[in-house]
Amino acid sequence: MSVVDALVVGRTASTLELASLGPALAVFNFVNYFFFFLSAATTVRVAAALSCSDEEAATTTLGVAVSVATLCGVFVTICLIAKGPDLVRATGCVAALVPAAARYLRVRALGSPFVLAAMVAQAGLLAQRDARTPLNAVTLACFLNVLGDFVLVPKIGAAGAAWATLVSQVVALPVMLWLSKKRGRLSVNLRLPTRAELGPLVSASKPLFVFETGMSICYGLIQAAGAQFTVGATAAFQSLWNPTSFLTFVTYPLKQAAAVFLPTLKPQETREFLTVLLNIAWPLGLVIAGAEALCAASPAAFTGDVALHATIRGFGPPVAAAALILPFAQVGEGTLLGTGDLGFLSRTQIMNVIVAAFAMVAVKRVGVGVKGVYMVLFGFYISRVVQTTLRVFVFRKPWERDDDDMCDIDDMIN
Repeated sequence: MSVVDALVVGRTASTLELASLGPALAVFNFVNYFFFFLSAATTVRVAAALSCSDEEAATTTLGVAVSVATLCGVFVTICLIAKGPDLVRATGCVAALVPAAARYLRVRALGSPFVLAAMVAQAGLLAQRDARTPLNAVTLACFLNVLGDFVLVPKIGAAGAAWATLVSQVVALPVMLWLSKKRGRLSVNLRLPTRAELGPLVSASKPLFVFETGMSICYGLIQAAGAQFTVGATAAFQSLWNPTSFLTFVTYPLKQAAAVFLPTLKPQETREFLTVLLNIAWPLGLVIAGAEALCAASPAAFTGDVALHATIRGFGPPVAAAALILPFAQVGEGTLLGTGDLGFLSRTQIMNVIVAAFAMVAVKRVGVGVKGVYMVLFGFYISRVVQTTLRVFVFRKPWERDDDDMCDIDDMIN
């Protein structure tokens, strides 16, 4: 939905309002993606429990996870509202962007409980192999968001986009839970979880916390770096960053499919399933790379400021190259999730954060400008592909694992 926000703001508001989305979304996305480990842990635990026909454990895990996510969302809301301007300044953006960015951030902050609860509820549905219910809810949210953007952005700028997104998220969550109940999925019981109920989720969350925190840091560094140039350069970066983020999520089903299906497969079936995913990954990479190149070549679709068009076109090569390899990173990481190799998955982020941090320093010293930030994105994806590919296809082939304890959920998640 941030993509819709940026498109409407870019076409109907000022360049400063468009640029202000950069630091605001850098903060908002970092803080909320920080809790992605809850989503990943939910998928792993629920899928593992269902593969062993333990519906009671799956239901308990889902209810606890959604409850924890909601509480975390309330905490995030309080922090972002109280410290919004300070957090925006911490991105290193120019001072002119702070007021508009803080207004946008504080409105979006109100939706954090709904964002995190929906994220975890969706993970539970995907673990049940139900993609239709989340799709229905997201479709409704997108419709409401687009409608709200066109009504509010021309009147109050970027803050109008934030209000439109907030309303769509508040409506989408109860709709998704209602559809889930109507279709006979696992029930979601919101309550304060006991220590015993938290134990299994925490066990799976520990390595995933490191993994998702590292992922958030890397994306946060990249997005914050894109906001450290001039207002014009930041607006140009933000114009392409939003469609890039959307296309990134297009590849996410590859990771989810591996995480959901692999716990139920025998070794030979695992090898065949990974072959299918890889055969999907390479044409998907080509399509997304083509879409990225087309976006970069069509800057007028994202902003009416013609002074930004040449800069946006220059982003095309690194963005397309990054998109080409991202599906393979998703397959590798999803395989590690689905086979319970969570310890290694968390350790990969150590290298990724180091690569991203050093690359940012190099970009500033070399002086390649805002285009260098997208080069860092490409390097981040390469690091993910190399590490996961070596682990899955060379050093710890999942089709050679021991299946004696396939229905010991805790043994499956090591």
